[in-house]
Amino acid sequence: MPATPTLPADRLARFPGSTVKGFGSYNAQAGPVGYAEAQADVRDNIERDTRFELASDTALLPANPTTANTIALYRADYTAGALRVGGVYKRFAAGTDQKFLDGSPDIPSYNLDGSTITALSADGKTYWFALVAVLVAGTPSLRGVVGAEADNGAEVPLTAQQIRDALGAASIADVDADAFLVLARIKVQRVATDTITLTHTDPASDDALAAERGRGYSLAATSS
Repeated sequence: MPATPTLPADRLARFPGSTVKGFGSYNAQAGPVGYAEAQADVRDNIERDTRFELASDTALLPANPTTANTIALYRADYTAGALRVGGVYKRFAAGTDQKFLDGSPDIPSYNLDGSTITALSADGKTYWFALVAVLVAGTPSLRGVVGAEADNGAEVPLTAQQIRDALGAASIADVDADAFLVLARIKVQRVATDTITLTHTDPASDDALAAERGRGYSLAATSS
């Protein structure tokens, strides 16, 4: 069985500009190639190979946990699925009661500044949670990012660049934060003590999420 390929971290950041700048147009030498244009082509190729292996609205789809959440322990279930991130294949079995807020999380998750997420502070508070697959040590790994806490109804969805920046700022060894696939977007709400609800966006009825799951992101740290 072939070994899983190992890719260098931060492929876009390390993309060698010297190989595409050229050497001028004199003496039959190749003309200069625009580095920004070449990098855009590389980014496009990475995005096209960051996707579900078999496109499906039910692959790695989250659901409410089998065991109820508590004020200090958030978890979710998800279905099985196979995907690629930056061309690297990974199959995930279905997960039950996968912790994303806990001292020993199954899905390590981060605030926008890269710090470890904390529980919602009071009843009526919410935030958005994005479940993503990102390359860690050359292998797709599940991670989570949460947006800013807000009153119910005032929560602001996470942008792709915010997700990328949070993954880049987090203390994740050998992470390639430039390429990732958003698997799910979940609204987390603290209704009352030990009553934590998850509202899952369904890609079957949400074109934006379906498109996001159909083609991943490849964003440099300085992307707009």
